[in-house]
Amino acid sequence: MELINEYVQYLQVTNYISFLTKKEYIIELSLFYKVIGDKDPATITQGDILKYLIYLDNRGLARSTLQKKKVILKSYFTWLIMQGKISGNPLPNMKNGRNGQKKLTKVLSDDQIFRLLSGDENIKFRDLCNEVIIRIFLATGIRKQELLDLEISDILEEELNIRHGKGDKERIVRFDKSTKKWLDMYLNKQKQFRKTATNLFIHENGKPIDEECLRYIIDVKLKKAGVKYTKDGKVYGKGIGCHIFRHTFATRFLENGGDVKVLQEFLGHADAGTTLNFYAHPSRQYKKAVYKKANPFRKIERRKR
Repeated sequence: MELINEYVQYLQVTNYISFLTKKEYIIELSLFYKVIGDKDPATITQGDILKYLIYLDNRGLARSTLQKKKVILKSYFTWLIMQGKISGNPLPNMKNGRNGQKKLTKVLSDDQIFRLLSGDENIKFRDLCNEVIIRIFLATGIRKQELLDLEISDILEEELNIRHGKGDKERIVRFDKSTKKWLDMYLNKQKQFRKTATNLFIHENGKPIDEECLRYIIDVKLKKAGVKYTKDGKVYGKGIGCHIFRHTFATRFLENGGDVKVLQEFLGHADAGTTLNFYAHPSRQYKKAVYKKANPFRKIERRKR
């Protein structure tokens, strides 16, 4: 609070801000520290900033209000740099859209994820396949085409080898033990339907699942789970798309304490600024330990027991 007051006093002297503006800055910056914790400015990370931005977005604020709050934060960190209290600005670059800011994407709530997942292991092959698809999406954050391109040989214990990522780049992603259990069930049952296709996900006729079928699977699963979104005052239940799982994975990963650099590698982002850059080269052992702590299924599986 002392640092905030010092900053506001600086604004009063240099910018002649009003009493109401001063009060607004104090409220907004106090909220920021309430969300991330009472931390020394030098220890504030880009993960802390993203946590705050996600908190703001989940409040359903108007874009103009979000923009104003981000401007206040940006001004505050600029002042911290001027005062020598931090060496660099941890604010991520989120340029996009009319006002230069990209609105954070909505993610699935814990209740929605719970409704999406089945607890019944004695289900038909088609339903089992659909269940595993949803779990892979939520547990790994991989892209739609990356899932469609998966082959049986890409499964490595609790890891997937993504051989055809964006830009044709290869990477390894992890998944949790619960997802592995469901995947093993699927692998055991798919043998009776397997013909010549090497794709991981197939129909009962042995043919690979294509993009149109995947879109239908996702629409049906989201509809059954009651997942909807609002746009221009209208409620939609279809057309949400597979990307909502990717955004949910990334958001939950960070909220559960996951490392941003590890998340960047899991998501396959070439630009460090996309997911924010912390550590140069985290080892596979480090990423394994981080994933075990932060994977999105931790709370969901406890709830199902």
